[in-house]
Amino acid sequence: MPNAGAASRRCLDQWTITGEVILIGEPSAPVRLAGFYTRCHDFFYAARPDSPCGPARLVTTVADLGKHGGEFYLCFDVASLPGWNQSRGLERYAPVGLSAQSGARLANETAWTARAAPGT
Repeated sequence: MPNAGAASRRCLDQWTITGEVILIGEPSAPVRLAGFYTRCHDFFYAARPDSPCGPARLVTTVADLGKHGGEFYLCFDVASLPGWNQSRGLERYAPVGLSAQSGARLANETAWTARAAPGT
């Protein structure tokens, strides 16, 4: 039987994350939140069809946030991937150690569109 320390260091294949999304600005379409697996360090490159690191793969359920944001629930399933870690910042990764994490707060960095003021 493995000791508790060894079990806490291994990566989990399935887990959930819950929390709240705050949308800054007014999106032009309903917003959906999901998790993707990518071998790229920047998702911008992973989303391109000619990406040198292969296509991004959807590994979660999809949370519909509408145009106002709110609470979300994502269920991750990465059983088909070896060596799964979670990003903890630029070039910092850690094994997933808890099957459920709650209290995440997400917000977009910039407004969705730049709209000209009426009459300009």
